[in-house]
Amino acid sequence: MIRSIEVYLKTGRRHSEILAEQKLSEGQLRRPGATLIFWLKCEQAVHDQRLNARVDSMIEEGLIQELLDFHDKHNKQRIQDGKSMTITTGKTKYPLPEVQDKRGL
Repeated sequence: MIRSIEVYLKTGRRHSEILAEQKLSEGQLRRPGATLIFWLKCEQAVHDQRLNARVDSMIEEGLIQELLDFHDKHNKQRIQDGKSMTITTGKTKYPLPEVQDKRGL
């Protein structure tokens, strides 16, 4: 309630109107033409080492379970919307660590 009052005082518009507009533009750039592109310039070996360390850290912190949960939620919504489930296919170049699926699958 407080947030809706803040939005109205700042914009002069109802919070629900703004949320409805955002829902219509979901997946689109909010500020077309204002996209920034950063060009990374470093030695490839340094970049690879940093990227590998970041991915390893993300996996240790639960990335795989997060993706499983997201995929499950996404497919449940697709079924509710009368659409078919999506699946992820691909070939893994490097073996991923063993992860216990908390969904019991």
